[in-house]
Amino acid sequence: MGSTNLHTRLKRLLTEDSAEIPSALDYYPLNKWHNVNVQKKIVAPNTTVGFTGWMYLSVSQDSATGYQYLQEEPGVVRVKHLMLVLPTLFGHFIGAGAMMCCDVVGGVASIVRLIGRLYTRRSKASMDAFKQICLRTAGFVVKPGIWLAMVGTNILGIVFPMSARKIYASFERNLYNRPGVLAACFQPRYVFSGTGDPIPRDFRVDKQEEGVEPIRHTLSSVENASSWI
Repeated sequence: MGSTNLHTRLKRLLTEDSAEIPSALDYYPLNKWHNVNVQKKIVAPNTTVGFTGWMYLSVSQDSATGYQYLQEEPGVVRVKHLMLVLPTLFGHFIGAGAMMCCDVVGGVASIVRLIGRLYTRRSKASMDAFKQICLRTAGFVVKPGIWLAMVGTNILGIVFPMSARKIYASFERNLYNRPGVLAACFQPRYVFSGTGDPIPRDFRVDKQEEGVEPIRHTLSSVENASSWI
């Protein structure tokens, strides 16, 4: 499964225009939090039983984005930020370097695509490839700053745990183009797009529970409930 996902990611990196500009609202710290109780159907997998009951989940909804995060006590989130300082300092240093290499590979692939599209006089497609070159270059430049900002966010999270959790999760999600590398429980609830990309759901617009992935923890099997990292 892991090798298949890696192969898919490498193929997309080399053949598709995939870099995107992150939303500024993902980093907006002065948002309000609204506690929401979610009722979700439980369906037994790989059986003919079907519906088996209800699951109740307490979440905090971000007023700026509509994303729903696991509802946890601020004291618990503070401790998690403190626990993440050293893993972020060393783990994301390696991760940011690896993603900078991906930017180089993606940028070179975009240059090749741009040359081919200019040769065949496809102006719109050429502009798309040029946009990717710019985004990959910018991504390469800012990733060391993202790494340092993540360390700073953990320290800031000791004082402002909830806003710092949201910002840390956004940095991690946009750094790796996937949710939850070190702090899976910091991530908002998300669904998978048609191309397999995890996308946080704006529950102000779409309140459907179908397809929404559970909130997980990195070092715990507990889902959709408060637990340690």
